[in-house]
Amino acid sequence: MEKAIAAPITSLHDLQFHEHDPCAKKVDEQLHTLVVTDVPLFVTDAQLRGTFSRYGIITHCRTRLSKLYRTAYIVFDSTTSMEQFETTWKAGKKCNMGASNGALVR
Repeated sequence: MEKAIAAPITSLHDLQFHEHDPCAKKVDEQLHTLVVTDVPLFVTDAQLRGTFSRYGIITHCRTRLSKLYRTAYIVFDSTTSMEQFETTWKAGKKCNMGASNGALVR
């Protein structure tokens, strides 16, 4: 195993293997994840994707029901998308997902 991850393998077009680290993957995903709380039940996943896709490519979007509202976890493909969102949010622009939306973004 150590030989396989030590250097690229020329016979396999410089393919290089890396040790699998599930903790590192989870931490990396958290850096790309935007958590939106208090999402009204009438807001669809498609509306969430449409609203936040202007900041970057969304790899996946999942929601969790918490009492009368949902919490959305929007995962972008890069931290650049998160930075673009934060810059826009700090500038005072709002994300409109529909009428009477009271969603909070953390």
